[in-house]
Amino acid sequence: MKKIAIKILIILFFSVSLNFYAQTSTGTITGAGKDLATGETMPGVNVVIEGTLRGASTDSEGVFTIPSVTPGRYNLTFSFISYKPITIEGVEVRAGSTTEVKASMADQSVELDDIV
Repeated sequence: MKKIAIKILIILFFSVSLNFYAQTSTGTITGAGKDLATGETMPGVNVVIEGTLRGASTDSEGVFTIPSVTPGRYNLTFSFISYKPITIEGVEVRAGSTTEVKASMADQSVELDDIV
């Protein structure tokens, strides 16, 4: 009976340890998208980690968060309708830390001719 209890405790210890390690082996990318001309934050900007399906959109206050990112260097692409997309290269993510990225986007509106 005592051996079974010890085995259960050992299994429990390792499962908790692995769960803790998995949580600290990733990082987070956070930041904001701003209008270059006005400096105001922009809600609804799409932020994508190039080469992956991971990303986020800025919230109503212009802030985004991408959690659980594997450590490494990434390129982030910011896009929004009628604004020129911008790519920030070499964003470094470290395990257990948060990397902050801010992007200022320029308006790229196109004026069309009147439709007759």
